[in-house]
Amino acid sequence: MSASERADHNHHPLSEVMQYVQCHPVLANLLLIGVLLVGFVLGRQINVQSMPDFPWPTISVRVNWSGANAQEVYENITRPLTSELRATSDLRTLESFAMPGYGFIVLDFRTGTDLTNAFDEIRNTLAKTDMPSGSEAPIISEVMLHDPLLKLILYGDQLETLRYWANAAKRSLLSEYGMDKVRIVGLPDQNLNINLRTIDIHRLQLPITTLTDEIAQSSNQQPIGRLETNDLNITMRAPPRPKVSEEVEEKVIQLRGQAYRVGDISQLDLENETNQPTITYLQQPAVILEVERSTQNGGDSLQLVEQFYTWYQQAAAQWPSSIQSRVFLKEYQLIHQRLNMLLENGIWGIVGIGILLVMLIQWRLAFWIAMGIPTAIVGALIVMYMLNMSINFLSTFGFIMALGLIVDDTIVVAENAYANFQAGEKPVDAVKTAMNQMFPPVLAASLTTISAFIPLLVMQSRYAVFLQDIPKVVIAVIIASLIECFFILPHHITGALQAMHSHTQGPVAAWIDAKQLQFHKLKVLLQSIAARAWITLSIVAFVVVFPIVLLLSGQVPYNFIPYIARDHIALDVEFYPGTTRGQMQAVMASAQKALMRADRVLTNNQSTTIQTPIVKYQLPAITTETAPVYAEQQSDHASIVVELTPPSQRKISNSEIKRAWEQQLEQFPTVKKITVKEAQSETEWQDVNLLITGDDWDTLARAAEEAKRRLSAYSAVYNITDNSALGGAEYEVTLKPTARMLGLTKQSLSRQLQQVFQGGEVTVNNLSGNEQLTIQVTIDQQDIQNAGALESMPITIGDQQMALGDLAELSIKHRPAVYYLRNGTLAIKVGADVDRERVSASLIRQQIIKEELPAIQRAHNVSIQESLQSPDEKDAIDEITTGSIVAVIAIYFVLAWVSRSYWWPFAMMAVIPIGFSGAVFGHYIMQADFSLLSMIAIFGLSGVVVNTAIILFNQYQRLCIAYPKRSHCDQVIHAICHRARAIVLTTLTTTFGLAPILMETSQQAKWVHPFAISIIFGLGFAVVTLCLALPAVVALVEKAMPMESKK
Repeated sequence: MSASERADHNHHPLSEVMQYVQCHPVLANLLLIGVLLVGFVLGRQINVQSMPDFPWPTISVRVNWSGANAQEVYENITRPLTSELRATSDLRTLESFAMPGYGFIVLDFRTGTDLTNAFDEIRNTLAKTDMPSGSEAPIISEVMLHDPLLKLILYGDQLETLRYWANAAKRSLLSEYGMDKVRIVGLPDQNLNINLRTIDIHRLQLPITTLTDEIAQSSNQQPIGRLETNDLNITMRAPPRPKVSEEVEEKVIQLRGQAYRVGDISQLDLENETNQPTITYLQQPAVILEVERSTQNGGDSLQLVEQFYTWYQQAAAQWPSSIQSRVFLKEYQLIHQRLNMLLENGIWGIVGIGILLVMLIQWRLAFWIAMGIPTAIVGALIVMYMLNMSINFLSTFGFIMALGLIVDDTIVVAENAYANFQAGEKPVDAVKTAMNQMFPPVLAASLTTISAFIPLLVMQSRYAVFLQDIPKVVIAVIIASLIECFFILPHHITGALQAMHSHTQGPVAAWIDAKQLQFHKLKVLLQSIAARAWITLSIVAFVVVFPIVLLLSGQVPYNFIPYIARDHIALDVEFYPGTTRGQMQAVMASAQKALMRADRVLTNNQSTTIQTPIVKYQLPAITTETAPVYAEQQSDHASIVVELTPPSQRKISNSEIKRAWEQQLEQFPTVKKITVKEAQSETEWQDVNLLITGDDWDTLARAAEEAKRRLSAYSAVYNITDNSALGGAEYEVTLKPTARMLGLTKQSLSRQLQQVFQGGEVTVNNLSGNEQLTIQVTIDQQDIQNAGALESMPITIGDQQMALGDLAELSIKHRPAVYYLRNGTLAIKVGADVDRERVSASLIRQQIIKEELPAIQRAHNVSIQESLQSPDEKDAIDEITTGSIVAVIAIYFVLAWVSRSYWWPFAMMAVIPIGFSGAVFGHYIMQADFSLLSMIAIFGLSGVVVNTAIILFNQYQRLCIAYPKRSHCDQVIHAICHRARAIVLTTLTTTFGLAPILMETSQQAKWVHPFAISIIFGLGFAVVTLCLALPAVVALVEKAMPMESKK
C-alpha cells in the first residue's frame, strides 16, 4: 500500500486542515509565536499564592447570655437551637458548644452551597425560636479563611507603647499598603474600672446601673443644631466626652438630691482587661501582627509580601528605640521554596527528556518534540487565566505531573513519521501519513487521561475540591499539547526530515538496531512467553496481587494526609483553676529553660535548632488554633510556640526534639496537663478521633477518661486530648421562704446579682490614641472574695436593703465548663496524635477499633463512632470510590470507540489494576505512606497506562489489515516489536520528567513524592507487564474462542 493510499485510508475530518497548516510556509510559526506571546502576557497576570483558594461553606451562630453557666446555656440555647437548625438545607455537620456566658453553633455545609440562601434560612429559624430572658440577639457570621503570610512580633518594656505602634501599624498596612488581613494578637483591651465599695452601696443606696447611665450620658456627643448664614455654616454639639480617667473621676452625679464626685465614692483604675491573651518574648511584653491573604479574591501573595517589607523598612525607622521587632514564621517562603523546587526539577526533567530523545532519535526531531513542552505549558497558562486559577503549589505540580505526558503524543507522531521516512517515504508524505494514522489513537489516549481526571472535577468533598487544580492543569496541558501536536509540530518535523541528508538515528537507537534487539530478540522472548501462557499469567497474577497484600496488611502504611515535619512545635500547658499569672509565668520560664537544655543535649551544645520561643498566655493550643471557627481564649492555658530550623537543614527530627523537651520538663502542682506537639493537619481532627455520644454528661466524661487511659498505653500515641472540662466552683443561690414573703423573686435577685458581679459597661472610642476604651462600673472585687463577703452583699427590696445571707442560702457546686453537641447529640470528642515516624496511624486506628472500643462501650453504655476518620476523610474516600467507577466507565467508552469493539476495551483496561499494583509496590520500595495524594495520582495513572494499550492496539489493527493470514498472537507480538521504540520513549520521558521530583530531599518535595512514586512505578510496572503478558493472554483467548473479525 503506497503512502498516499495509507493516508487516504486513515482520512478523518481534520485531515485537510492539518495538512494545510503543515504545508503553509508561516502559519505554524505564527500559531507558535502567538501562543507563546499571549501565554506569557496572561501568565504574568495570574495570582501567585501558596495554595488554591478553598471554599469553606461554614456559618457560625453565637448567642451571648451574660451570667449564665454552661448548663443553663446548654439547656436554654444550644440544645433547642441545634434541634431547630438541624433541618437547614444542605447541612453537612452541626456542632454546638455551650460555655459560661455564651453558646456557639457551627453549621458546616456541603461544598458549593449558596450561603446567601443558608443565611436567610438560619435567620428565619432563629426568628421563630424563643430565647431566654437576658440573652442577646444571635450573631450570625460566615467563616472567612485567610492564608498566613508572615508574623511580625513587636516587643519592648512597655505594653502601652506597643499598643500605640501596633494599632498604627495595622491601620497603615490595611489602608495604605493594601494588605488583605492584619490581626493583632496578644493586646488586651483596656478598661477604666470604677470600683464601688459594698459599704458605700449600703450607705448611699446606689444602684450600679444609676452610675453607669450617668457616665453613658456624659460620654455621648449629641448634635444641638446648625447655624447657617450666607458666609458661615456652623454645627453646634454638646461638650465633648471625657477623655481621661481624671475627667471621669471629677464627674458629679446627683443622688437623692445631693451631689457626689465619682472619685469620692469609688476607686478608678485604668488597666488592661483580665483574662485576655498576652504574649512575652525574651522576657518582655510583646504583641504579634499576623499578616494574611484573603482566600476570597485576595491579592498576589508575593506582591503583598513585597508591599509589607516596603512598609516595614519605613515604619521601623520611625519606632522608638524601646521597641524591637522580628519577622518570623515566614509562610510566604514556602511559596518560594515550592515554586523554585518544582521549577528547578521541571527544568531538569526537560533536560533529561531532551537528552533521551537525542539518544534515541535524530536531534532535529528531538528539538521540535521538546519544544512541545514550553508550548503546551504556556498554552495551559492561557486556560488558567480564563478559569481564574492561580499559580500555586498544586497547580505547579500539575505541570510537573504533566511534563512527561506532554511529549507522549508528539513522540508517537514524530516517531511514526520518522519510521515512515526511514521506510523510504518523502518527508511531506511521511508526516502526512503519521498524522492521519496517529490521530485516532493519540486522540483516544488523550481522552482516556482526561476521562480519568474528570471525576476529580465533579467531586464535592473538601479535599477533592482543594486538589482540583491538579486535574485542571493536566487537562489544560493535554488539550494544548494536542493542538501543538497536530497543528504546529507537523510543519516543523517536515522541515527537520527535509534537512536530513541521510536516515540518521540517535546513538542508542543505532546500537539497538545494530544488535537487532528491537525485533529479533524481543520477538523470540515474546514467542517464548506466549508458548508458556499459563506459567506467565500465574507469575503476573502473583506480581499484581502481592503489592495489594502489602497494602492491606499494613506493610505499606496508609495515612490519609502524609506526615510532613513542620518548622515549628509548641508546648501547651493546662493549669488547674485558680492558678495565678505569677505561677503560670514560673512554669513557662521553667519550660523555656527545659527547651534550651534539650537543645544543647541534642546538638552537643551547639544550640542550632531553636530559633524563636514565644510565650502565649490564655491562648489556645496548636490543635485548637487550626480549628476554623471556635478558637477561643482559654483562661487556664499557656503555650510556647517555638520556631525551629527548617527540617531540611537539620538531622534532628521533630519527634526527637519533642521527646527531649518532655524529658527535661519539671513537675509543678499547679499544672493539670502539659503537652509538646506540632500541628499535623489543617483541621481540628487529630490522627485518632473518638466521638463518644450519649445522654448523660457525667457518663460521657467517665467513658472519655477511660478512653484516654487506654490510649495512653500505646507508646506511639501522644497528645491525648478531649474537649470536655469541669468548671471551677460555683455558688448556687437558693431563696429562703422569708425572702419570698418579702416579695423578692428569683428573677429580681438574678438581675441584682448580675449587676453586682458584672457591673455596667460604657464603651468609648478614640480615647488618648487608643482604639477603644471600656468604662466598667463594678463592686470592688475584695468585697466579694469569699462566702462571708457574699452573704453581706446588699440586696434591694422595695425601699430597703438587706444582706444576701438573710435572703438566700449559698452552696458550692461543680458543673461542666462546656457541653458539646454533634449533629444534635451530646458528645465528648477524644483525640490523639500518632508518632508517624514510628508507626502508621491507620494501624493504631484498627487496633483501637478492635481492642478498645467494645470494652469502653460495654462498661459505660455509650456509643462511639466506629470510623475514626475525620468527616472530610470519609467524604473523600467515598467520592474517590465512586469516581473510580465513573472513570473506568468513561475510559471504557473511549476505548470502545477507538477499537470499534465491545470486548477489546476490557483487555486494554486490564492494565489499570496492574498499574495500581505497581504504584503500591513503588510506595513499598520508597518506604512512603499511601495517602490521598497517591489516590489522586492513580486517577491520572489509569489514563496514562491505557495509552500504551491504545498504541499497541492501533498497530495490531493495521497489521491485521496488512497481514491477514497471521495468527492473532503473532500480530500482537509484531505490534509490540514495531512500537517498542515509541513505547520505550513515552515511558522513559514520563519517568525522566518526574524523576527529579522523586530524588528531591526537601520537606516540600515530600508533599508531591506520592504523585511521582505512583506515576513512575505504576507506569513502568504496567508497561513491562503488559508487553510481556499480552501475548500470553491473546494465546489463551485464541485457543478458547474465536476472535472478532478484523475490521
